[in-house]
Parts: sequence; structure tokens; C-alpha cells
Amino acid sequence: MGTEARARLGLWALIGITLFSFNQVFSVDDYAGPALLGALAAALICMAARRIGLSTLVALLVSTVGLLVYVTLVFALRTTAFGLPTGRTVDRIGDAVIDAYRQSQIDYAPIPTRTGYVILIVAGLWIIATIGETATFRWRLPLIASIGPIALFSLAIVVGTGEGSPVLVAMFLAALLTYWALESSHRMRSWGRWVTPWAHQKDVQPESVTAGLARRMGYSTVAAALVAPFFLPAIGNGLLSWRSDVGGGPGGGNGAATAPTGGRIDPWVRLAPDGGIIQSGAELLRVTARTPTGDPATGDYWRLVSLNSFDGGKWTNQGIDSRDFASTGPEENPPADSETIIQEVLISGLEGNSLPAAVQPSSLRFNRPVEGQNVSIDETGSLEVSTGVGADLTYRVVSETPQYSAAELREAETGNLDLEYFETPPTLSPEVVALTERWTRGAETDFDKLVAIQARLREFRYDLDVPPPDTGDYLAEFLLDDREGFCQQFATAFALQARILNMPSRVSVGFLPGTAEGAGDFIVHGTDAHAWPEVYFGDLGWVRFEPTPRSDSTIVPPYSTGGTPNPGPGVNSDPVAQEPGKRGQSGERLGGPLRTGPLDLGSAAAPAAPVPEQSQWQKTFAILLRVVALALLAFLALVPLLKEWRTRRRYQRATGARAIAGAAFTQFEEEAAGLASPRRASETAVTFAERLSQGGEVTDRPALRLAQLYEAAVFAPRDLESSEGAEAKALAGHLRQEMWARASWWTRIGRLFSPRSLWAGG
Repeated sequence: MGTEARARLGLWALIGITLFSFNQVFSVDDYAGPALLGALAAALICMAARRIGLSTLVALLVSTVGLLVYVTLVFALRTTAFGLPTGRTVDRIGDAVIDAYRQSQIDYAPIPTRTGYVILIVAGLWIIATIGETATFRWRLPLIASIGPIALFSLAIVVGTGEGSPVLVAMFLAALLTYWALESSHRMRSWGRWVTPWAHQKDVQPESVTAGLARRMGYSTVAAALVAPFFLPAIGNGLLSWRSDVGGGPGGGNGAATAPTGGRIDPWVRLAPDGGIIQSGAELLRVTARTPTGDPATGDYWRLVSLNSFDGGKWTNQGIDSRDFASTGPEENPPADSETIIQEVLISGLEGNSLPAAVQPSSLRFNRPVEGQNVSIDETGSLEVSTGVGADLTYRVVSETPQYSAAELREAETGNLDLEYFETPPTLSPEVVALTERWTRGAETDFDKLVAIQARLREFRYDLDVPPPDTGDYLAEFLLDDREGFCQQFATAFALQARILNMPSRVSVGFLPGTAEGAGDFIVHGTDAHAWPEVYFGDLGWVRFEPTPRSDSTIVPPYSTGGTPNPGPGVNSDPVAQEPGKRGQSGERLGGPLRTGPLDLGSAAAPAAPVPEQSQWQKTFAILLRVVALALLAFLALVPLLKEWRTRRRYQRATGARAIAGAAFTQFEEEAAGLASPRRASETAVTFAERLSQGGEVTDRPALRLAQLYEAAVFAPRDLESSEGAEAKALAGHLRQEMWARASWWTRIGRLFSPRSLWAGG
């Protein structure tokens, strides 16, 4: 293996360990395929540009264009026009990256491979491969080539989970030092051959005077890097103290965003998924719920915030007023028929400023007040503390939880509120409106219509790993085609369908009751994060519904599950004929066999986990990978075949012993160029054969005899005998076998598959 090949292997070992380190950041490793293939493509572009003599600037421009084409093909193929990027392509890629940047403010490792993150990883690997190849073999500046891998590896170590970091650091340092050593060897080799006074060692390269010192410096550097973290507390407590064991992240049992190890809740509910979420098993809080008489209370939803405005992509708060919260109740007065719940809450892992509590809180007291600790309550009844929540925060909150019956709700009418509670996005599909009207056909009251929508949505499939949308109208895609998702999609769909029917709605974010540890005692984990819809009834206030079809964790309000004249779950009153997996005439996709009978609300076993569907970019990359694999197989098969065909064709076209001897020596030259050493321009055939035999590449007699026959064929006035032509061909075959037997495996691979000799000459 030549010094250039060794230096390139060292560079790729460094790039490989950099890519591998991002396993600490992502929950799955499907980012690695696109990133690795992109880096290989970048390196091949730079190698080809250098071979054909393009300038550095032109090579970098070609690599940039290649990156844009590759990203377009993998991540936005459907937006192209005949494979060329369009304005939609730029928007699609830009939106994915911007969304990833916004999500990075709350994501916490391990995170899902969101499309924007994967695009950034692909671009990063492409850039460090391009700069690495250019800096190593054009500029001869290995430190420049090392900057990119060091930066990306440091990022992965800082924001990753931290598992196995010492081993990763040791591997990275070993790869880095190995790359530097191999690149230095290649650079020194390019200065010329070593000259030695010893005749019997003229092909031996003596060890550099500085080699021993360089090795000792390398060993010392690795040892210092491994030991230093134990003696530099600033790494853990000062410089990087912001990276704690809890933080914002994408986890959440039903789709609300929480950190996988605890942490912050993402308060904004999004309609479209971006590749799935991570469920967190970390404990966030403990709740003890009691009635005023001391009896244990049943678990309720612990709300953090309620959102009233939907912009077509996510829910936020608009025009919500808040005020200081003392011992008086919120502005929303609970109905007379309510249950008082006294909650003792211990925060064990939750972050942020929102205080979880059952609706509607009427009083609050901290067990250990903190200076400057002020609590505000907004008009939705959501609590916020100025000093933020943290571990060991305890408080006592009293809530007046409204109690409804189906009869009361059927007699009530939805009320009038501000415009924000009725607005629907301008891109709302007419198909969604028609679907909502069809689902509520025959329902006489507002409440009956909402129960019908809830029942229909609970026929869908619950899945945390739904792929990102293929279209801009994800609501239509969710309701008419996909029919699967997690709580954010179900809550949003229900709330918007209520608004289509001119009913004020909102979406709340918080937690399910949690795991019961005894009568009235609950432990709430990250997997209990949840989002649910609420509809406002004029005389009763906000009423919760539960369209998310996860029977093991969600509590369907009893007032919405029985005694209604609407079709129950699994009963289809739509006259459109059903065919699994197809849309009806009106556009509704009717997916598979439907359940019959009442909802299983008390089952402790979750439904079988569905097989996650691949994201669109994953499907595209899988196709691209198959194409590349087929092209590679074709290349590996064709190159050796073409070489063998060219040799045979040369013999077939040879007429006479003179031409056969020439073809035999040409075969010997080609084999020697790939397996031993190429013939120099100043060498005669005999000199070339002597050099190879002296170097031990071939035995001297066959090589010298073949060279003599070749020179006789070229320079002798007489033609060779036919037996001499046959002898030359046999000698060429014998020498080929010798060189193949003595060559290393790497040299054999190069001779077999390198296409260089195909265009080097006929």
C-alpha cells in the first residue's frame, strides 16, 4: 500500500470515528448512511478533480454543487423538476433546517433523527471530507484537515448522552494521531527517496531521527487527554456547567415534548410530525391527591398550559392575559358542580416555569418559599412561577375540577369567545371540511358532534414514529391518508374540526395522571407528557375530550363514552363503500378492519406497537443506496472483465510471432505496473526486467528471456519463429502468476479493480 493510500485511510478513520460519535446524540443511527455516502461522494469528486488537473477553486465549486445535488436527491426529490432543484426544493430544505434549529433549543440527547438534523450532518460530513482531501493532498496542511473532525466530534461529546465518552475520546485521539503520522510519512515520501551509503540497503528507508520523539509525544498526548478530565473540574462544573442531567428534549409518552432524562416540556404543540419522538422514562414529579375530607382522589390530568392560536403549523398563546395569583381563584369561575382536589406536588426532574396542577387551581402555597418567587395565573388557569421550577420544589395546590354529565353537555351550547378560538388556517382543505360534516352527520347537538369526532379519531392508529409529512397540508394527510400519529396530531385535528363546526376550542399541554403508587399517590414520568383538546360550553366552561387512541394511558372522559345516539367506536355510518387502504369517493381513506364494540378504556396492556413507517427521505435514500450498490457491483464486475478482455483481444489481433511477443511483453508491463513497479521511461525492456528481478518481484530468467524476445521482435531484422511467439506468451502468463503470488492483498485489489490501466493505453 502506498503512502498516499495510507494517509487517505488515516483520514477516513478520523472521519469515521467523528461520524460514529453522533450515536451519542441521536436515538437511532439512520443518519449515518446518508452522511457516509455523501462523504464518500465528496472525496471521490475531489480525487477526480485532482487527477484531471482542475484547480483547487474549481474543485471546491464542483464539490459544492455536488453537495446541493446530493441533498436535493435525498431530502427533497419530490420537489424537483426532472431532478433539478426548484424554489420548492430550497423552501423544503430551508424549512427543515430552520425547524431543526428551533427544535434544538429544547431537544436533549438522545434525539430523533429529524430531517433538518440529518441534512446538517450530511453537509458537515461532506465539508470535512472535501476539506480533508484538499488540505491533505493539495495544500499539505493536515491541521486544516483536522479542524472539521475536531469541531464535530467536540459537538457530539458536549451535547451527547456522555455514555462511553472516555473510550470515544481515546479512539478519536488515536485516529487523529494516526492520521497525522501517516500524512507526515506521505509528505516526506514526496520529498524524494532516501539515499543510503549501504549498497545492500539501497531500497530500505531508515527511520527518521525524530520518529522516536514523535511517538513519545503522541503517547504523552493521549495519556494527558485521558487523565486531564479527572483533574480539571471546570470541565464539569464551570465551562460546560449548562449541560446538566436534565434538559429540554423531544421525549413524551403521547407526543408532547419532554427530555428523555426528564427536563423541560416543549409548550408548543405542532401538527406535523418530524420523524418521531423519544419516550422518556425519567421521573419528573410526584403528586399526592386528596379530597378535603382526606380521602384519596382519582388522578386527573396535570395541566401546564393551554394554547388558543393555531397558525397552520403549531399552537401558541395569543392575547392571553395573566395576573398575580394569591389565594383567590382564576378568572374562569368553575361551575357549582365541581370536585375539590388538594394536591401535594414534589418536582423531581421537571424544568421550566409552568407549575403542573389539575384544573382549575384556586389556591397555592409553597412549602419552602424562595425570595422573589412570584406566581402568575393566566385567564386559562395556567400557573407560572417567576423563579422557575427545579428539583425538590414542593407546593400545595387546591383545584376545583368541574364535573359534567352527558345529559348536561347535550343540553348545553358552545359559547362565544374571542376570535382566536374559532380561527382555522387559510390552507384548510375542503376535503377536511367535508369529512367533518360527514362524521357528524345525524348528530343533533354540539356535544353529540364532538363525541362522534372523538369516536372516529379513536379508530385511528397510535404511533410515536410517524414520518414527516409528504405534503404541505398535513391535516388532510393525517385525516384522509395516514390515519396514525401521536397526541399532538389527534388533539390538533379534534380542535380544528370543532372550529370547522363553529365551536371554540383550544389545546392543553401537561401530563397524564401517572403511575399509581397507592391510593391518591402518583409518579409522573416523561412518558406521561400529553396534549389534549378542550371545547368551551357557555354555561359549563372548558370541557376536555380525549381523541388519542392509547387506551393504556389516556383517560377518556366518562361523559363522552356512553349514552349518546351517535355511532360508537368502530361503527361506520358513512355510506361510502369501504376498501382497506383506499379513499372513498369523497376522499376519506378507510383503513383496514374497524373495531366493533365499546372502547377498551381499562385495559392495562398497550396495543401492539406498530411497525414504524420510514420517513420520505429514508425511502429516497434506500432507493439511492440500491442504485449505488448496483453501480458498484457492476463496476467491480466490469473492470476485471474489461482488463481480461483487452488482453485476450490483443492476442487475437496479433498476427505472427513478432506481434504475439509484443502483446506478451505488454501484458507483462501492465501486470508489473499494478503488482510490482511500472516501467520507467528511460528503461529498456531488459533493464526493466533486471530491476524487477533484483527487487525480488519476479525470477530473473523468465523475465530476461521475455524481454529479449520482445527486443528481438522489435529490433531484429528477422521475424521470430512461431515457437518463440508461443514461448513469449507462456512466459508472460508465468510471470503474471509469480507477481500475483508475491503481491500483498491490497496490491492485488488495486490491480484487479483499479480502472487506471484501462484508459492508460490500449
